[in-house]
Amino acid sequence: MVPPETLAVLIEHGRFATHATHTPGGVWVSTINFLPLWEPLRLLWYSPRRARHSCNIATTPEVAASIFRTDLPNEVGLDGAQFTGAVRAIENADELAERAKQYNTRNFPDEQVRAQWRPPPTWLATKNDQRLAASQQQPQESAEAGR
Repeated sequence: MVPPETLAVLIEHGRFATHATHTPGGVWVSTINFLPLWEPLRLLWYSPRRARHSCNIATTPEVAASIFRTDLPNEVGLDGAQFTGAVRAIENADELAERAKQYNTRNFPDEQVRAQWRPPPTWLATKNDQRLAASQQQPQESAEAGR
């Protein structure tokens, strides 16, 4: 199992996770850019509602995920952790506004760059194609550091 301090570094400094979704018709893997939310641990990301992984999640919200980094100063230069969890779309307008602000601030720390990339507030409204989602993650006992 990944030691808690290593897991915290992976999650805090990782930017991307690979999510595996499934339906009775098969499985799908996609890469997401995430924002960690702590206590309880959740990963927040956005994606198009029509994306295959979003459609799979709408049917079956359970996912598996992997976070890894390849720039670490250990003997092999990499480390990772695997998770399972359940996903929910963020629909509440107040929570949506707060989470979108957190997500955009993390991904675009420079205010001028953020102003160029930040979508209008209605962009994540439930009637539009994009949405924010959060998955509550449970680290897996089988996750091994440096493997």
